[in-house]
Amino acid sequence: MKRLILITFFTTISIAAFSQKKRILLFEEYTPGTVLLLNKTKIKVPLNYDTANKAMMFTQGKDEMILTNNEQVDTIYIGPHKFIYAKQSFLECVPLKNGIVYINWSLKNVSRGYKGIYGQTTQTKVDNINTSYWQRGEYKDQYTEVIALVNENEYQFLLNGKIVSCKNKKSILNLFKDKKEAISTFINEQKLDCNKASDMLTLIDYCLSL
Repeated sequence: MKRLILITFFTTISIAAFSQKKRILLFEEYTPGTVLLLNKTKIKVPLNYDTANKAMMFTQGKDEMILTNNEQVDTIYIGPHKFIYAKQSFLECVPLKNGIVYINWSLKNVSRGYKGIYGQTTQTKVDNINTSYWQRGEYKDQYTEVIALVNENEYQFLLNGKIVSCKNKKSILNLFKDKKEAISTFINEQKLDCNKASDMLTLIDYCLSL
């Protein structure tokens, strides 16, 4: 019965045919999870979240598939992580000491340049060939592109009875204008990096405590 629900509820489109952007999965591997539907049906399947295409992924055998009919989803659990569907994407619900934060994950790879044989990084790849790097009649490429993972996450939470959102230090300071000095001091003392989701959650929790 559950297999029939899985087949009728999920699409059979392969990931290769779907992706508009290069996939950036939230978790290192597919993790046992549960899809809870509005009709209370529970479907257990390995899950992961594609943050680049805002698509919930699952595996069926050796195939990677895309979750569809998202409007029928109540909650998705991937390991200890909880997600809800809202406005064409899935939001991770993170309970903090002073409130609940909803993370709209948005990760992307950014090129930082090319690393040469001696470890130096440049913005452009050098095309000149040094003959000392020829090996058995073939040129061995000595330059490797350096890729950095950057997050553009949106963090939503309840403030003074309204749902507000922020993405970085600047936007959170705008939400707590009368507490800017205390917040800036906290960021410096704790050495928070607002490009890290964990540090942003720490910062938001602190702001909600003020």
